[in-house]
Amino acid sequence: MFRKRLIKLFHRQTGFTLIEVLLSFGLMALIGVGLLQAIDTNARASGIVDQHVTADTLATGYIEAIRQSPYANNYTSATANITIPLQYSVVVQTYGTDDYVSNWDNIVWVGPPSSNQTLQKIIVSVSQGGKLITTICTLRTRR
Repeated sequence: MFRKRLIKLFHRQTGFTLIEVLLSFGLMALIGVGLLQAIDTNARASGIVDQHVTADTLATGYIEAIRQSPYANNYTSATANITIPLQYSVVVQTYGTDDYVSNWDNIVWVGPPSSNQTLQKIIVSVSQGGKLITTICTLRTRR
């Protein structure tokens, strides 16, 4: 009698089988891996955006400092007060026009400009860790 009750008790038990438990763990693991990858991708994208914003702000600051300074062959003194964040480097290149060019559609840029040239091409390049992040180019004329 006791044995029959015990067998009936085990037969009435409803629960999870080992396969059901393993499948549910596997499904939770897949969802967890997907979630972690999404978080990692978001963090990387945010870092890249921050890097580009910093580089663009730095390059724009250089261009504005050059615009406010007098016309010159180089602009190292104009940009001397700009603080460069760690791991960033800035290169300012100044080119003058070739004196023999008469067609403005085919300007040949030579560097560095001489004192008698009236048109300059100024390129500001910002790098981080040796990798070029952004480049801004502008033209400047002597007034």
